[in-house]
Amino acid sequence: MPLGMYNELKATIPLLANQSEDCLYLNIYVPGSGARGVEAPYAVAVWVAAAHEWGSGNALDGAVLAARAHLLVVTLNYRIGLLGYLTAGATDEVSLAGSAAALDVSAALALVSCIRSRPLGALLGVDPPRARFLAGWAPSVPRARDAPGQAPSRALHASEVFLEVTLAVVVTTTESYQFFSEEDVRHGFEEEHRSRILRTYVRNVYRYHRNEIFAAVRNEYTDWEKPIQHPINIRDATLEALSDAAGAAPALRLAQIHARRGARTFFAHFAHQSKEADYPQRLGSVSGETLCYFLGLPLVGGLPLSPRNYSRNDVAVSEATVALLAAFAKTGDPTPKGEERHEGVTWPPYDLNTQQYLSIGE
Repeated sequence: MPLGMYNELKATIPLLANQSEDCLYLNIYVPGSGARGVEAPYAVAVWVAAAHEWGSGNALDGAVLAARAHLLVVTLNYRIGLLGYLTAGATDEVSLAGSAAALDVSAALALVSCIRSRPLGALLGVDPPRARFLAGWAPSVPRARDAPGQAPSRALHASEVFLEVTLAVVVTTTESYQFFSEEDVRHGFEEEHRSRILRTYVRNVYRYHRNEIFAAVRNEYTDWEKPIQHPINIRDATLEALSDAAGAAPALRLAQIHARRGARTFFAHFAHQSKEADYPQRLGSVSGETLCYFLGLPLVGGLPLSPRNYSRNDVAVSEATVALLAAFAKTGDPTPKGEERHEGVTWPPYDLNTQQYLSIGE
């Protein structure tokens, strides 16, 4: 585990001291009475955080965002792991192995019988096998009853609800930071290790043409002008490849599907990185690093359990991102207007031809 992620988890531990299955609560942050005015009733921002693996709603303090942006901010808990995602195979629910349609009736009954014969503690104590780069538990895209084999991308194309909403997508520079150890991040690695990482990713994510995909990725993310590759450069290229594959490319694909049908779509790259961050400056912004800026934490010096010495640049970036989020929640257009207009901040719609996007930096 890289140091930055370790420190993030360490700061969260006090908030996870009391854990229970009785966890389905909402935390609602309301602007103070002095903020009430022409905006009431307020727009609502519901924050569904984490990657379906760990976390807690009380780790997200929405007080600053609520006060600064005049929003009702809601954070919540949801069940994770076995209690959150294991089902008996109903096609309209999330499912084991991501495809409920693949479980026939007899297999579903056998699964239910097995689970009922085991105490809850034994079930929760099982560490399910997982392929590297893939989550052990996760929700699946609901499949239509008359088209159980429909690909997720086609399901999104066909979803009128998906096209009716306005979509804003934000990615960071390094979306694959969590895949690497602290030793890999700190010292880099050799070509042989890079090849093992890429081959493992291709094998676990793709079903066909794996050799061709591996060769194409290796060719695209190798600086052939340098006859000798330094371990740090190899690390950087590998991080970039996995960040594109696991983060940027799927996010961009989502935006393209949404925009292709004429729906209002916005795309942004969060490029800012604090000098006080636990993440190496060379890597650029890291997945998860955006959270504190959109919550407005630099405006108050961070959370009580993890205070930070934020710079003026950090505060300015947070002011801008809070303004963007507030405008998006209130109007569906993330460019602040009127009294909330933030100097120099304009977020243009994403267009398939120009692929214009916003870069959030210093």
